[in-house]
Amino acid sequence: MQALVVAEQLNFHRAAEILGISQSMISSRLMVLEDALCIPLSPVLFDLGASAQHSTK
Repeated sequence: MQALVVAEQLNFHRAAEILGISQSMISSRLMVLEDALCIPLSPVLFDLGASAQHSTK
């Protein structure tokens, strides 16, 4: 869920505010998820978020 909020907001700071956790906590959790999936998520998340924002306009 946190990864989706980052993708929607296209911003770690805003995502952290929405989720009520620190930006470093989001970064840490995304790194754990990246390690588990063996892929970098930041490019994927920001591509998904940009696509979603373009499709709603």
